[in-house]
Amino acid sequence: MFRKISVVVFFAIFFMGAGLWAHEEDVNGRIDIQLLSSNHFEVGKTAFYFQLHDKIEKKEITDKSLNVVHEKLLHLFIFDKGLGEFQHLHPEFKDNKWVTEASLSKNGDYIIWTQGQLSDDLLDFVSNYSITVSGGTEANVVPPVLKDIREGEHGVSVVKMTNFRFVKNMVAQPNINFSRKDGTNPSLENYLGAKAHVVVTPLDADSLIHTHPMDHDVPNQLMLHMTFPEAGFFRLWIQFIDGGQLRVVPMSVEVFEK
Repeated sequence: MFRKISVVVFFAIFFMGAGLWAHEEDVNGRIDIQLLSSNHFEVGKTAFYFQLHDKIEKKEITDKSLNVVHEKLLHLFIFDKGLGEFQHLHPEFKDNKWVTEASLSKNGDYIIWTQGQLSDDLLDFVSNYSITVSGGTEANVVPPVLKDIREGEHGVSVVKMTNFRFVKNMVAQPNINFSRKDGTNPSLENYLGAKAHVVVTPLDADSLIHTHPMDHDVPNQLMLHMTFPEAGFFRLWIQFIDGGQLRVVPMSVEVFEK
């Protein structure tokens, strides 16, 4: 059964040279995702088949309906409500439907998010669908208990965010530093058109922020540029390529009222 998550907050900024531009955002849930199967899945490699429907134009969203943004027509994010699991995938349009595969290992309630840009009016949109996964390891605790954790690692790579104080509705610009546990210099490469992707959600997982840090004059340092819509704790997943390998580092931060 389709379950509509409450208001979706999507914040996307794209940098082209020294210029800055942003498009209109879909804050009214114009695009619906409709899963073409049960919303209950068993653990393991799972195929997702779905359609996207434009409720205003009353038409299906195909690969011809979207612009390429960060090298892909459509981005899909999956995370559980315990905020311990995370995947970033890129569906393809085949046989009049969107399809992608994911490997799920933990039980729990998950949210599938799709993000894209309509080619006719440059509208950035997100849509979401809730699923349940069973047959695997014990689900993460819901609601999650988060602390302000600004350092993490994946393999040899280490990521650390500066001690920036986050305040709701105020632009935040903390630096993100990349290093390695063995003391060698990281070798950062572009991943989907950016040095890093940062995906953010609050404790109740009812909204999505996807942004991309800016280059910095300091080697192996990027500057995040984003706005949090509310106070509370947020989960962040930082994705980047170091030494030819895709890394994902989770963090969490507290956002204050003022």
